[in-house]
Amino acid sequence: MPKCLLYARVSTEKQAQKDLSIPAQIKAMRDFAKKQDFKVVGEYIDEGKSAKTINRPQLKRLLERCKKDKIDVVLVHKIDRLARNLVDHATIKALLKQRGIRLVSVVEKFEDSVAGQLVENIMASIAEFYSANLGEEVKKGCIEKLRRGGYPGCPPFGYKSIRGEDGRAKVVQDVNKAEFVKKAFKMYSTGDYSLKKISKELFALGLKTKSGRVLSPQIVLNMLTRRFYIGKMVWAGKEYRGNHKPIIPKDLFYRVQGILRQRGRLNEKSSKHKFLLRGLAYCKTCGYRNSGQSK
Repeated sequence: MPKCLLYARVSTEKQAQKDLSIPAQIKAMRDFAKKQDFKVVGEYIDEGKSAKTINRPQLKRLLERCKKDKIDVVLVHKIDRLARNLVDHATIKALLKQRGIRLVSVVEKFEDSVAGQLVENIMASIAEFYSANLGEEVKKGCIEKLRRGGYPGCPPFGYKSIRGEDGRAKVVQDVNKAEFVKKAFKMYSTGDYSLKKISKELFALGLKTKSGRVLSPQIVLNMLTRRFYIGKMVWAGKEYRGNHKPIIPKDLFYRVQGILRQRGRLNEKSSKHKFLLRGLAYCKTCGYRNSGQSK
């Protein structure tokens, strides 16, 4: 009896509603395996993972097991559950083929022939196109929201997202947390406080990390340079005007920037380390510029 591993995946709850949910995929694969007289010796599930193929933890474990154990079949519900692009699909398929393992899809019936391989590659290409096109549509949606003054990501500390009367999400101040932001700016603007000292002062006032610790100076620096607090949003290096109410007056914000600059906090040359993507790499979720860290 051929030994079989099952692999299932959905990226989001919406996808689970559109396609088959994880339990439904597993049931379909179990039923299929039973009809084909496959012996299921393992089930691997990546749930809520939108990461690239190579970063999915359960898929990694499945492939590692394929290298170590005698496996005959890897079963998926649809071919696009395995890989998001043709290169990854071909790489995984080659790895399986080297070990004499068949890749089988419940939905797509691929013949073990040159024509069958062509059809399989076409389906993998379609999956790649869908993934890339979806990414472009999401990007367009984010840009359009920014142009309307909305924020497509999770708002920074001091704000929260709520549903407006029109049913759309809107960013409003979180009154209690906004006070911490105001205090941080006011303290630093006097010139009498270091970032570390502000961290300790905020801790004494009740602001802690999720683990109950004092904020790092870097977190305080990020807070003091966040233009979101003066009503502006930075996304992929471009600035937009937000509809949200500013927490910090512009004169106070720029006074703080001046002190930071004088102290070398805004001077990227102050670091002894040279990072190739400094000033070029931005977080696609929050739009904030990434910082380098040496090891």
